[in-house]
Amino acid sequence: MITTQTRDSVQKEDIRKSNTFSNPCFRCGKQRITIHSFKDRIGDSVVTSTETVCPDPECQAQVEKQLNKERLQRERLLAMNKRPFYSGGRKKKKRVNIY
Repeated sequence: MITTQTRDSVQKEDIRKSNTFSNPCFRCGKQRITIHSFKDRIGDSVVTSTETVCPDPECQAQVEKQLNKERLQRERLLAMNKRPFYSGGRKKKKRVNIY
């Protein structure tokens, strides 16, 4: 039995397949490689974490540099948020007992 498919349906099917397993590098677009995968149990849930790298070492070095810069920025903002916003204010006068 021969079936005919339209070009659009084949493209939609290919897009669905490619999106489910695709993990391109956001810098160069090459397919990233999984180097480490592990599972953690958090409460009643199991979370799977996967570490991936770009196959191009120069690109991966640039990605790590950018991620480190973003991490430092987040840490700086968190440290800024932990400081009291307004710790000054009107200074209180010392009370002296006259009696």
